[in-house]
Amino acid sequence: MSGVTLILRTVQFEQSSYVLMAEASTELDKLVRSMKANSHWHIHIAGHIDNVGDPRLNLALSVHWAKVVATYLTRRGIVDERITTDGFGSSQPIGDNTTEGERSKNRRVAITIR
Repeated sequence: MSGVTLILRTVQFEQSSYVLMAEASTELDKLVRSMKANSHWHIHIAGHIDNVGDPRLNLALSVHWAKVVATYLTRRGIVDERITTDGFGSSQPIGDNTTEGERSKNRRVAITIR
């Protein structure tokens, strides 16, 4: 499973903030269980955002998104040595940013299992 990247679809944040929305807990709790069951897993958490707004602020926001997810995991017993984080702002879009539907695809947190 090493090298697999997964987008955490339900891990969303309140607009222009790094406050997790309530529905994120289901998917994050599943990740916690998977990491506890696979103690050899190390993960890289990447925050991504759309291209609306100031690029510097968006980069900072994406960094915080990744860190918030990492904190969620460590508070539930995953040691922080198993987690790295990064924020990419809007530099790695998966949608074209021309419509809200496409921009929403770019607002995401992804994990890569190492």
